[in-house]
Amino acid sequence: MDSHRTTRRRVLGSLAAGAGALFSYTAIGSSWTAAQDETHELTWATNNLEGTEPEMLQKVTDMFVAANPNFKVTVLKYDGTTYDQKLLADIVAGTLPDLFVSADVYTRPFFESNLTADLKPLAEDAGYDLGNFDPLFLSLAEFDGMIGFLPRAADVVVCYYNKAQFDAAGLDYPTPDWTYDDMLAMAEQLTIKDGDATTQYGISAANDWWAYWVPMVIAEGGEILNEEGTEAIFNSPEGIAGWNVIFTALQNGWSVPPSVQDTVGGPWTPFANGMAAMTFTVRALTPTYRAQLTDDWDVQVVPKGSAMRKTGMGTQGYAMSSQTEDPAAAWQLMQFIFTDGMVVFMENYLTVPPIKTFYDDPAWRDLPPPPANTAVFIDAIGEAMVPPPLPFYSTGAFRQAMLDGIDAVLLGQMDVETAVNNMAAEATASLQE
Repeated sequence: MDSHRTTRRRVLGSLAAGAGALFSYTAIGSSWTAAQDETHELTWATNNLEGTEPEMLQKVTDMFVAANPNFKVTVLKYDGTTYDQKLLADIVAGTLPDLFVSADVYTRPFFESNLTADLKPLAEDAGYDLGNFDPLFLSLAEFDGMIGFLPRAADVVVCYYNKAQFDAAGLDYPTPDWTYDDMLAMAEQLTIKDGDATTQYGISAANDWWAYWVPMVIAEGGEILNEEGTEAIFNSPEGIAGWNVIFTALQNGWSVPPSVQDTVGGPWTPFANGMAAMTFTVRALTPTYRAQLTDDWDVQVVPKGSAMRKTGMGTQGYAMSSQTEDPAAAWQLMQFIFTDGMVVFMENYLTVPPIKTFYDDPAWRDLPPPPANTAVFIDAIGEAMVPPPLPFYSTGAFRQAMLDGIDAVLLGQMDVETAVNNMAAEATASLQE
């Protein structure tokens, strides 16, 4: 993992150039009911980053095999730190799993490396309506008119807050109308110091994560790119106002600094261990917080900016291999997970499915708290934004510009305006590489 320089999906190294040229995708038949008198053996790879996902996927596949005893399904736990490299090695070796985890960050590179089959014609041949999915999340699986995976998670960034720490500070809990000014005022009052040491912070956030800072800039009335998409313009006065929310919290010591996040395991760990009273992330962290945080806690929509409220979003799901030798069987299993199998993920606090018929399903809505305010995960979708078409997820120059600016301000080398101007200039240069 790239220390505190991380995204929700911990995007890894870039895919090897040219690997996709070794194979070309060909249409995969049109028979979508696996023969019941034949044995079907499938492999399904997970990237083992979400602590509970491999176990949930194993449970789903066990349910499927119990109902379809002529199937054998092996769940493979790939190392999350080498996940994409392992899949590239598989495609070269001809050992690519029949199905595997994909995500918004992988849609384009997985297609370009010829890892994934296009699910759009496969769904049409099977009579499966992709309109079942919320189009906002399905769009993250699209590339050049193709669908690279079926999204399993309606991941929208919300605020997680520690109710016990708010109570101890005598503060009201965040409301749907709270603002970034409110957030900063709360963060100040929630920060506790013992001499020079900070024992509790108001906030811990992945400050370089697009799903945190980009919506903040938009919420203040700024924009990320010019109309042509050739220049980063988030250094406008409105954009600087958005970044200033982040830097105000960091410079005043109300937000966990990146160096401290590094020592404890990342930007979302301080909330889990009680070091921070608020954090901003997606539903998938709920099982972790339930397991680790002993204080009572809940969730709320992110604050409003001076212009509007915006929040980030993403998804992950499951792709079919371009090399599968049994596409009908693979599709049959795939379809099961998005119908009867989905309840497994919902009942374990991991997922709000991006399928509208599940939005009010008691399987996840009525789970014992925390969190109690489950409506927030759906309410937030209305103000979520898809990522701009930029290389936010890579380890390349655009993202490095954000990291350079954050470090420069924290080290006292630049003021906020100078840093954001430099960030925009570096980002613009990266767009032309």
